[in-house]
Amino acid sequence: NVIEEIIRIISKDKNIKLIGHASRTGNDTTMGKRKNMEISIARANAIKKIFINKGFPANRIIASGKGDLEPLQNESKIYGEAINRRVEIFFISK
Repeated sequence: NVIEEIIRIISKDKNIKLIGHASRTGNDTTMGKRKNMEISIARANAIKKIFINKGFPANRIIASGKGDLEPLQNESKIYGEAINRRVEIFFISK
């Protein structure tokens, strides 16, 4: 299990920062942008919940979202949307 391996690898003096991202699916309206932000935050919180369920302390996890602001791939390319829908994990020293 990837989450268990991450928990095993990181030392006790690290915190985890999760940043969720969304694809640009939807539209460029304010409502569309807001929805993508909500999706990205929910995505990060879903991973946070998995870490907590595996025993990682909740107070050492920060979860946030970036919406569709930082795409990795042009969504017109094959798998572009899927690549942009992600959660990045950062390890931060206390």
